[in-house]
Amino acid sequence: FSRLELKPGENKVFLSGQAENFLVLGQQILIFKKEKRIEEIKLVKLSLAEGGKVKFDLELTLSPEIFRF
Repeated sequence: FSRLELKPGENKVFLSGQAENFLVLGQQILIFKKEKRIEEIKLVKLSLAEGGKVKFDLELTLSPEIFRF
């Protein structure tokens, strides 16, 4: 991941990054899907980079419980 933006008031996390390929990105998304505190995952942007790598932006909606201190 190359960028992380946290918006606690909206229960959202925005992640940008680069994966080796579509398979690796898919595996990461599956890992996020198994996490009970992640309510929704949106693939906001997807593009190819040099060498067949994949650039992406994800928006994660988190359970409000995560932000309770």
